[in-house]
Formats: sequence, structure tokens, C-alpha cells
Amino acid sequence: MRSAFLVLLLGVLFSGCTGPTDPEQSTVADSPLCPAPCELAADTGPDRAFEPVAARHPTDPLRGVVVSAVFVGDDESGLGDGFKVHVTEDGGRTFDTFWLQDALEPTDPARRYTNYGDPWLVWLEEDRLLLFGGGATGMVAGTPLVAFKSFEIFVVTSTDGGRTWGDGQIIAEEPGVMSLPIQMPYFDQQHVTVGPDGRLLGGWARVYSYPDGASASDVLATQSMDGGTTWEPSVTVEEGDFMNARPAIEPDGTMWMVYRDYSGSEAVKPMHLSRSDDGGATWTQVDLGGLKSISRPNIAADANGVHFTIAEPVEDGFPRVTLVTYRDGGLSRYVLAEMKGEGEPLITVAADPRGGLWATWLEVQENSTNVIYGWHRDANGTERTQRLSDTPIGPNDPVGFIDWPSLGDYMGLGVGQDGAMAAWVSGTRSGQDVRAAFLS
Repeated sequence: MRSAFLVLLLGVLFSGCTGPTDPEQSTVADSPLCPAPCELAADTGPDRAFEPVAARHPTDPLRGVVVSAVFVGDDESGLGDGFKVHVTEDGGRTFDTFWLQDALEPTDPARRYTNYGDPWLVWLEEDRLLLFGGGATGMVAGTPLVAFKSFEIFVVTSTDGGRTWGDGQIIAEEPGVMSLPIQMPYFDQQHVTVGPDGRLLGGWARVYSYPDGASASDVLATQSMDGGTTWEPSVTVEEGDFMNARPAIEPDGTMWMVYRDYSGSEAVKPMHLSRSDDGGATWTQVDLGGLKSISRPNIAADANGVHFTIAEPVEDGFPRVTLVTYRDGGLSRYVLAEMKGEGEPLITVAADPRGGLWATWLEVQENSTNVIYGWHRDANGTERTQRLSDTPIGPNDPVGFIDWPSLGDYMGLGVGQDGAMAAWVSGTRSGQDVRAAFLS
């Protein structure tokens, strides 16, 4: 959401970014990740879908849920008019679509919001899902940019596979203004993950806007030990000017948070990685050796270390879609793809419960007819790469509330024992559809 107020340079700037090891180019295998047609239509309504997230049932290969922010009409406030939920029980052949607000209990606190943004979704067990989101009330009319009377991070859960929602809780709140020339904080890009023992770890940025136009944002974290019923007070991961916080938990309980330095106007941003060895009470920053990226990160953790994504700048060329692994104090890099044009690939990564990794990205083309790709590496190291989207996607604009079409700040990727479910949007300024793919 902060991208609505910051103009990022999309040109690929060479920053002298070098890692401890040279990037290794990945190979493309012939085995498909999904049969044709791979791209499935989750929602083709007239509204503009934005930032879809996906969750795949842990054991049922036919069940999945997608949640997306939605803009109705000409609304370009920086927050969506609501969340739409898309539920499938037949492998994506059909989806039931409805507004989250209509599926909430009448007394749930999340019903009172006038605007919603940055959903994030995890499937906890059998029929139970948890949704992290941002909610605002009372847009203030006549303000120079966007202002709200309050801004909160909320959690709601579903116990029937995503069809009804309730047990809403407020995790963090500010009485705040999003983008006025006064010093008032707000929250942005809240995300949540679940660890092997069921522990939930959430992370977000607390952003401050100042009268001179400057801003700062700290990375915060919170956790739940009981599946989202209660949440501990938030702690500071790092103070400064950071955004795009993404959490992960290793099998041994080590907690991780990856995020980017947001100071300055350059498109190439320094990467940051923090870890907690005491259950999230304190956090220590990891030295990444000056690693930089032009894209928002994503992160996953497994027995082989912690893996996060970057769009690696290339001198006199387009960026590389790169997977970085941190293990035993060392970094390694693995190139998944080379971009064919300028832009942000919005890479996602997730750990395969069977061993291995999943990833998706927006492959930027020179003619701006961009496409979505998926990648999988199994526990034996065998890799597969496949184009997932049939419908060309326009250039992704990080200031997506001004120029459409735009994927937003991220795409969705949920995993289960039988594979993954990817979600993205495609379309034009007048309407953006939710697309999905079941991968195995």
C-alpha cells in the first residue's frame, strides 16, 4: 500500500551487488507443473482485483482459497473497498466468490471497516484458515492525499474452509492518517506465517510520515502460540526506514524476517535479514554483504536453511530472478530466470512440505505482454519450470493506484502435501480478474 504514495524508479540500476558466490543459472525441465489449460479464472467480475493471496488445503488436492483486495468503480484511495474470497473444492474448475464482509459474523469488528488492504492467508489445519489484513475506518474527505480516522491490523478465522469467517481480533491499531503532511503513523504490508509446531508469526511496517515529506518505518513482529486465538504484544525487529517485511519459521523454531531498506528514491534497495533464537523476544540482524534488489522480497524456511527472493540488478541488462539461501552463516544464490524487460517480477517462494521449494514470478517482457512463471525443485533436486498464464499481463506499476493494470505488491502462493496453488491478476484499468493455477 505504501507504493501508492512513493514513486519508485523502475529502471534497472546497477549497484555493484555481488554475493558471496556467483549466481548459478537454473535449468528448465520438460515435465509440466500443471496440465493445460493451467490458468483458471477465479473471478471475472467488473471490479479491479489486487494483491491476491492463496492457500491450498493441507491434504485435499482439490481444495483451495484465494483472497484479494478489490477496488470498486474509480476508487484510487490506496486501500481497497473490501476483500473478496474465492473458494474452490474441485481443483479450480469452479469458484464460489463472495465479499469477506458478507461472510463475517454480524458483531465481528472487521465488519466496521470502510477500506481494506494487504490480505495474507494461511491454511492451518483441515477446515481452518486464518486471514491477516489491514482495515481503515472513516476516510477523511477533502484531504491532499489519503487520510483515515483509524487504521488497524486485524485477524479473522474460518472453520469451514473459507466460507464463513469470524473471531475477529485487532492485533495493532493507530488513530491515524496514512498520507498527510503531519507526523502520524500507520501500518503497511502485514504478513503472517505458520511454523511446524503451529506457532504463528506476523510481521509488518509501522510507518511515520513527517511534515517535510520524509518518512520512516520500523519492522515489528508478533506471534500467537495457540493458533491465532491470542497474540503477544508486538516487538521491534529493526528501527529505520524499512518495508516489505516477510516472516518465516525454520523447523527448529528459529524465526526470520526479511525486508528492504526504503530510504532514498533509488529503485535498487539494500536487503535486510533478521533472526530470533529466543521465540521472537529479541532479533539480531544478519550481515548480507551489501545484497540489493529491485523487487519486494518473499521468504521460506526448511531444513536446508532460509530462502528469500531478490530481483538482482545487472549492469547494462535486465534483472535476474534470484533465490538466495542463508545457511550456517553463508549465502548462496540461484538464478531462476533472466528478465527480458524493465520492471518488478514480484517473486514468491514457499517450502514444499514434501521437501523442496516452490516459486512463482512475473516474467517481464520487452513488449510489456508479461507472463507468470512457476518453478519447483523437489527433495531430490529435480527442477521444473513452466509458464502458468495464458492471458498476457500489462506492465506492473508499483504505484498501482495511479496507473493500471497492476498486480500490486505481491502474488499468492499456497502449498499443501499435494502441490501448490498460485494466484495473480490480469486485465485492464477498467477491470482486473483473479487468476489461479493448481500445481503438482
